[in-house]
Amino acid sequence: MTPPDTHSAGSEPEALEDPRDTLVTEFDRQSDAAGVTISVLTVLRGPEPGREYSLEGPTHIIGRDLEAQVSVADPGLSRHHARISRTAHGDYLRDLESTNGTLVNGEKIETVHVLEEGDRIQLGRSTVLRYSRRDRLEQRAAEELYERSVRDPLTHLYNRRYLDDRLPSELAYAKRHGEHLTVLLLDLDHFKRINDRFGHQRGDQVLREVARRLQQTVRLEDVVARYGGEEFAIVALGIDELGARTFAERLRGTIGGAPIEDEHGALEVTVSIGLADSVVTGETKARALFAAADAALYEAKRKGRNRVEVAHGPER
Repeated sequence: MTPPDTHSAGSEPEALEDPRDTLVTEFDRQSDAAGVTISVLTVLRGPEPGREYSLEGPTHIIGRDLEAQVSVADPGLSRHHARISRTAHGDYLRDLESTNGTLVNGEKIETVHVLEEGDRIQLGRSTVLRYSRRDRLEQRAAEELYERSVRDPLTHLYNRRYLDDRLPSELAYAKRHGEHLTVLLLDLDHFKRINDRFGHQRGDQVLREVARRLQQTVRLEDVVARYGGEEFAIVALGIDELGARTFAERLRGTIGGAPIEDEHGALEVTVSIGLADSVVTGETKARALFAAADAALYEAKRKGRNRVEVAHGPER
């Protein structure tokens, strides 16, 4: 579970100053749903650039919290950093007493700001969002294009590009809070034999089933990606070395514990796993932490496959 942020907002700020600015009514929501435009936040800079958030409810919390309506994986954000309230007179942005502040078009906001088309919202030091109004049909198309850009088309897991973008921010957050960050690399054993013997179509079925089992085993906050070919990666925050090893063994059992069955029969599939913990290895760079997990994976395959190997720090 993501650890609490000690710098997040305290009590909920007071209501909007203007009593006419009541939150969007049921009529407003129905009108919005029926037609022309909706409010949209687009990530210009920060984690997941290009991602878009549709603002369709009356209030939206922006922050690091996984439960926030606009959840941004930036270590410089408070858990509840800012709030957008939709009213009959416009969309209002308020900073929620965040540690690093909220700016609009370069100016720090002290109370509330009525958002206008094209406004650039800076949260903390590094995340910038653009506010706009957009036709609902166009917005759905934009969201679909973004999903296609970060998802593997076969397994629907995140792809390598997404993982490479996300890992540095997760490591920065772990360092800031003194947490463990674990990278697990999983490689299906002798997968080439499956493709050679049964064909690539059946190999694809195996990959889809492995992806499904992984998604059923990990936590909601874990990042799961197909890194390439028969190799998968998982990034998990807040698990110590013993817990991470237990987690890896559970993943190994989930994949290899039961055959993968389809209309052609059953296939036994096993997996080798390399694990690197940021605290144990002492790695402070995302690329180095990933390389440590990759070296541990190589060791697992060298020792006979179907096993978990853990990367250790230099003192060991």
